[in-house]
Amino acid sequence: MSKAIRLPFIGLWIILIHLFISTVLAQAGNTNTAPAATPIIEQYYQWVELGKSAVPELKEAIKNNNWRVRTHALLAMGKTGDQSLTPLILDRLENDANSAVKNCAVTALGDLKATSAVPPLLGLLEQTQKNTLTR
Repeated sequence: MSKAIRLPFIGLWIILIHLFISTVLAQAGNTNTAPAATPIIEQYYQWVELGKSAVPELKEAIKNNNWRVRTHALLAMGKTGDQSLTPLILDRLENDANSAVKNCAVTALGDLKATSAVPPLLGLLEQTQKNTLTR
């Protein structure tokens, strides 16, 4: 390449890099480009805000076909502080096929500080250990 062609070529690359970097930096500072929360997450926050008054809706939501709805409903149940939900949460822990739902059930029990759940949890732990040993 001759010098006459190299200078405009290098200048073009500098301009393109500058445009790219300035676009990236402009977007990084723009908070309007953040994605909106999903409807399930929005629903979770509504349940948490409603507290115990959301319990009837939460009882239905833990039966939903969508596992994500069930997980968020369980987490919201834990935030209500309503100890009467412990049997329902234990039921999801024992009978739900989805491991994420089971994990959220354990979290909900912890949030409730549900001491009445300790004996069933120990039973589940023993059963899991027996199943693991027989494999």
